[in-house]
Amino acid sequence: MNAENKKKIIDNLFDNQFNKDNFKEFVNNLLNVKILNRSESEKIYKVFKEYIENYHIISDYKDNKKNDILIMTIKIKDDKDPIKARVKQREFVAKILRDWNKNGALVIFYNENSKNWRISFIRLNYEFTSKGIEEKITPAKRLSYVVGEGEASKTVKDQFFTLANIEESVSLEQLEGLFALEKVTNEFFKEYKNKYLDIKETLIKDENFVREALKHDIENPESFIEGFSKKLMGQIAFIYFLQKKGWLGIEIVPESLTFEEYNRIYERALDSEKEILNKVYFRKEKSLYTLNKEELKKLDNKNESELLVGAFHNTEYFKEWGSGKKKFLRELFNKHKAEDKNNGKTFFEDYLEPLFYNNFSEDRGEKQYSAEFNCRLPFLNGGLFDPYGDYNWKETTFNLDDSLFSNDKDNNGILDIFDRYNFTINENDNYETEVAVDPEMLGKVFENLLEVSDRKSKGAFYTPREIVRYMTNESIMNYLLSHLEEKGISKEDLEYLFNLGEFTKEYDEQIFEKDYITDKKELKKGIFGMPSNIISHSKEIDELLRKVKIADPACGSGAFPLGILNEIVRARNILTFYINMIEVFKDKDEKNYWSRLDKKQKSRTPYKLKLYAIQNSLYGVDIEPSAIDITKLRLWLSILVDSTNNDVRPLPNLDFNFMIGNSLIDEFEGMKLFDETLLDDKVLEKKLKKIKKAENMKLFRGIEEEQQDILKEIFIKQGLFFNENNSNKKKELKNDIESLENNLIKLTLTENGNHKKLEEIEKGRKERRKPYFLWKLEFAKVFKENGGFDIVIGNPPYIGEGKNKEVFLPVQNTSFGEKYYIGKMDFWYFFTSLGIELLKENGTLSYIAPNNWLTTAGGKKMRNHIMKETVIKEFIDFGDYMVFENASQQTMVFLLEKNKNKNKNIMKVNYSKILFNKGILVELERFLLKNKNGNYIYYISNIDRKKYNEDSNIVFLNNYIDNITNKIKLQENFKFLENEITNGIHPHHAIVTKKMLKNLENNHKIGDGIFVLTDNEIKNLSLNKNEKKILKPLYESELLTKYTYKKDNHKYIIYTDSSFKDISQMKEYPILKKHLDNFKEVITSDNKPYGLHRARKEEFFIENKIVSLRKTSEPYFCYLDKPSYFMAEFYILKTDRINMKYLTGLLNSKLVAFWLRYMGKMQGNNYQIDKEPLMNIPIKIASENIENKIIDLVDEIIELKKLNKDTQDLEEKIDEMVYDLYGLTEDEKELIRNFK
Repeated sequence: MNAENKKKIIDNLFDNQFNKDNFKEFVNNLLNVKILNRSESEKIYKVFKEYIENYHIISDYKDNKKNDILIMTIKIKDDKDPIKARVKQREFVAKILRDWNKNGALVIFYNENSKNWRISFIRLNYEFTSKGIEEKITPAKRLSYVVGEGEASKTVKDQFFTLANIEESVSLEQLEGLFALEKVTNEFFKEYKNKYLDIKETLIKDENFVREALKHDIENPESFIEGFSKKLMGQIAFIYFLQKKGWLGIEIVPESLTFEEYNRIYERALDSEKEILNKVYFRKEKSLYTLNKEELKKLDNKNESELLVGAFHNTEYFKEWGSGKKKFLRELFNKHKAEDKNNGKTFFEDYLEPLFYNNFSEDRGEKQYSAEFNCRLPFLNGGLFDPYGDYNWKETTFNLDDSLFSNDKDNNGILDIFDRYNFTINENDNYETEVAVDPEMLGKVFENLLEVSDRKSKGAFYTPREIVRYMTNESIMNYLLSHLEEKGISKEDLEYLFNLGEFTKEYDEQIFEKDYITDKKELKKGIFGMPSNIISHSKEIDELLRKVKIADPACGSGAFPLGILNEIVRARNILTFYINMIEVFKDKDEKNYWSRLDKKQKSRTPYKLKLYAIQNSLYGVDIEPSAIDITKLRLWLSILVDSTNNDVRPLPNLDFNFMIGNSLIDEFEGMKLFDETLLDDKVLEKKLKKIKKAENMKLFRGIEEEQQDILKEIFIKQGLFFNENNSNKKKELKNDIESLENNLIKLTLTENGNHKKLEEIEKGRKERRKPYFLWKLEFAKVFKENGGFDIVIGNPPYIGEGKNKEVFLPVQNTSFGEKYYIGKMDFWYFFTSLGIELLKENGTLSYIAPNNWLTTAGGKKMRNHIMKETVIKEFIDFGDYMVFENASQQTMVFLLEKNKNKNKNIMKVNYSKILFNKGILVELERFLLKNKNGNYIYYISNIDRKKYNEDSNIVFLNNYIDNITNKIKLQENFKFLENEITNGIHPHHAIVTKKMLKNLENNHKIGDGIFVLTDNEIKNLSLNKNEKKILKPLYESELLTKYTYKKDNHKYIIYTDSSFKDISQMKEYPILKKHLDNFKEVITSDNKPYGLHRARKEEFFIENKIVSLRKTSEPYFCYLDKPSYFMAEFYILKTDRINMKYLTGLLNSKLVAFWLRYMGKMQGNNYQIDKEPLMNIPIKIASENIENKIIDLVDEIIELKKLNKDTQDLEEKIDEMVYDLYGLTEDEKELIRNFK
C-alpha cells in the first residue's frame, strides 16, 4: 500500500468518532500486525465492573526483541467519560499485562456516546529485588492522545505517519516513540517563541505603544513591550485551556424566539426582568421576536445583564458551566471577520480587550452573563486579565493587525498555531502523560521564553519534570520525618504514600468498602496496601502538610512551587479516605460510613485543598517581573485543573504570595529597613519591659507596640486580599497593605535616624523592579507564627564571577554579602546561604545546581556555612550527564536539613551518582528511584562534622573507600611547599581570536600569533640572535604524555616578565616590538603592551620539572629535564627536597589517581588538578632501596615511551611497589587496581 493510502487510513481513524473497523484497518496496514479473530470479552475484574463494559484483543504478538505486545480496545460504560478516570483505565490494562505476562499494549478507550476517544501506550516496568525471587512492580506508565471529532489531531497523525515506510511489525520502542512528548514541546516552543517575537517587533514599531511604554519605564521601554507581549500570549493560552473546560461562550439569550416562546418567557419573568426583555427584543414579524444587538450592548454588564439572564433561568435556554464552546476564540475571530469587513474594527481592539478587561476581570453577578458577547463568561479575577501595567486600554490604540492572530496566507497566526495543538487541563505526572499542551508544558515554554531576546535565543534552563518531582517529594518527606520519626514512621512508609499512594488507595478502598462495610467481613492484620504507620498517623501527616511553609527564592516560571503543590494536594487527597476510615473505626459508626465519607470529601475536594495550600503554604520571589507573572498564571491554571462545573469561581489574588524583588538584598544603601525583633515574641517582650522600665510608665506606648499593631493589621488585610473579587476593594486593600508596610519601614528608619531616605524607597516600591526584598516583612506571618520556612527549594541562577562582576557588586556590598561573598564564587552560592537563613530549625533546603562547589576555592564560605549550620541528607551527582538541554553544565541535587546542634555530628549522606559515558541511556526516573544499574552508584557516606576543617573540601566516600584514603593519608611524610608549585603562563593573549578581528587591521586572521609564535611565523620575522633569546620553547598538551614528552615543540612564547611594563626594556628587541605593536589594541595584560600578564618565575621552566594538566579525564605527570615553558592549562612542580624521578613514578601511580579521584577536585568524570589538590597529595618518601628501584623503572619507561613502545607492565610494577609502600591489604589493592 502506498503512502497516500496509508495517510487516508490515518485521517479516517483520528478525525472521527471511534470506529473499530477503521482501527483494524489501521493496525493491519500501519502497524503491520495480524488481526486476531477474537470476540469481545465481558470478563471484567470486579474492581472495574462499574466503569468498563468489555475489552477486545485485536492483536497479540512479539516484536523483534521478543517483547510481548497487546493491541486492544476497551469499551467504557455509556454513562462514563472515556477521557476521564485515568487511573482506573491505566490500572485495568496493567492488571491484564501482569496477569498475562505482557510487556506493553496499544489501547483504545471509547464508548458509543462520546465523539472523543483515547489512544494510549501502556507499559510495565519490572524490578527484581534481592529478597528471594520477589518481584517489585511499579505502577504502569501510560502515554496518550485524545482524538476524535473536534480535537486537534495534527500531532498524532504526523507521528503515526512516520510508520508509513516500515514493513515489519512495529516494536515496543517504536510504539513508545510515537508518543514522544518532548517533540511536541520543542515544536510548540519554537512556534510560540516566533509569535511572541512577532508581537514584540510589531509593538516596537508602533509609536502609540512606545509612547505608552515610556510612561511605565522611561529607561527601558522595551522591557514593558516584552512584558506586554508575554502576557498577551499567556492570556490567549489560558483561554485555550478554559475552552477545554466548556466555560466559554455558553449561550443563554436566543437571537430569535417565536411568538409563543417569547410570551412563555415573558409571562414567567419578574417585572424588572420584563422591562429588560422589552428593551432588547422587538417583534420583527407576527410570529417572531428578534434580539436587538445594539440595545443588548447598551445594558450594563452587571445589574441589567443579570436581570435579562434571570428571565431565562430554569428554562431550556439556560445552559450550565461545562456546556460552552470548545473553539470559542476561533469562532469569535471568524465572527469578527464576517461582520467587520468595512468598519475598521480589529480583533485585538474590539474583541480581545473588551473580553479581557470588561468581562474576565469584572464581576458580572451570579450568572456571569456578558451582554457584550451574549453568553456566559467566567469572572476570573486574580490580575491575569487586568491591563498590563494598568495601561488605559479604552483610550490607547495599538496597531496589532488581525494577521498576527490568524491569516489564510501562511496559516501562522497565534490562533492558527494553537488550533493545531491539543490542549489538556490534566497535568501530566510520572505515570500518566497526555501528549498535548498541558499546564506543565506551558510552564516549560514560559521559562524558556524568559531568556529569549531574539530569534537565535535558545531559552533558559528548565528543570526536567522527573527531577522537580523527586526534589519536591524528598523535601516534603524530610520535613515530615523531622516531625514524625519518633512516631516510628520511616522514609519507606512515606515513599509508599507519595509514589504509590493513588494506586494503593484504590486497592484499599475496594477492600474496606466491599469486604468490611458491605459484606461485613472481619479485617485481617496487614490486609491494606498502605503501610499501617501511614494509616494510623494519617491525621497527623495531613495536619503537617496543611501547615507547611515553602519558599522558592528564584522561582522562574514556578516549576517547584507547582510541583510541590501537586504533591501536597495529591497526598492530602489520598489521606482523606484513611482519615475517614480511622474515624469510622474509632467511633464504631460503620452504618454512617457513606454519609461521613461524602461530607469529608466535599470539605476536602482537590480544588479546596489546592486553594488552601496556595494561600497558606506557597511563597516565591524573582527579580524578573515576567517570571512572577508566569508563576501566577501557572498557579491559576493549576486551580483550573481541579475546578469542577460547581467550582466556577474567581481566581485568587497572588500578589502577596509571589512577589517581585531581589531576593539577596534586604537593605537600602546599607540601611536595614525592618526591625526583625518584631517577629520574635521573647526578644520583643524583653525590649518592651526594658523601655517601660526606663520610662517608668505602665501606660507608655512605644514604637514597638505600634509596630506590632501594624503587623497584625497587615496579616488580616493579606488574608482578605487573597479572596477579594471587587476590583476597587482589591486595589484599596493592596494600597492599604503597602502603606502599612511603608509605615513599618518609616518607623524603623525614624528609630535609626534615617527617615530622609523614605521618599527614595517609596519611589522604588512603585516600580515593578525593586532593588531589594524584605523577606521578613513581606512574609512576616511565616516568620512570626512559624519561625521561618519549613522548606526552601529551587533552581537558583548559576553565574560565574569572572565576566559578571557587575552582577555580584550590589550583593557584595551589603551586610549579607560581607558574610558570604568570596572571590571566584558562583552567584548561586548566595542563594544557599539565603536559604539556610530563611529556614526554621530542622527545615529542609534542596537545590539543583552545578556540582563543583564541593572543591572550588570560591565555594569555601558556602561549604563552611553548610557544615556549620546544616546536615547534608542527600547528594545526587549527575556526573557528565547533561540534565539541561541547552547547557553543558554538570549538575547535582542536594538536600540539607538546618541543624545547628553540634551533638548531631555524624552525617549519614545518601549519595547517588550517574557514571555517564556517551552512548549510555540514562533513565532519570529509574536513577532517582535508586533502581540498580551498572551505570548508577548508590551508598551511604558518613561525614563527621567535628572533623571538618574550615575551608576544606567536602568528599562523599563510602565507608570502605574512606578507610583506604585515611590509611593513605596516615603514611604521609612529605608535603609540597607553596613555592614548589606554580600555574603556567597567562599571556593575555596567545593568538588572535574572532572577537579581536574588529579591532585589528584587515591583514590578520584567527590563529595568528601574538605572544605565541610558530616556527613559520618566527622564520618570517627574520629575528637576529639577540631577539631569539626571549623566545622560549612552548609545550602544549598534545606534545606530552604520562612520564615524558612525545615530541619536540614547534611553538615558542615571547617570554617577557613584568619588567617589560617599562617599554624601554623592548628597545633591544625591535622586530618583536614591532610585531607586538600590531596587537596593542587587543593586548589586555596587566604588563601591557609588552609584558606577559603572568610570566611566573622562570626557574620553574628551566631544567628538571614535573608538569600536570589541570583538567583531564585521566591524571598524568610528565618529567622534563630541559628548558620547557607551559601555559596556564598546566601546573608545574619543582623541588630539591625529593628526587624528581622518584616523585614522577609515585605521582603517576594508580594509588595517587585513586586519591585524586576521591579526595581531589572533580568536574563530572574529569579531574581538576589545581594547586590545592596537588599540595594535598600524601607523599611518602621511600627507603633508599625502593626509591632507587622506582627511579630505574621511571628511566626505563621514559626511554621506551620515546621509542613509542608499550610500558604498561613497568607502570604496573611501580603501582604494586607503591601499594606496598603505603601498607595496603590485598583487598585494598584490588579495589584500586580495578577503579576507573
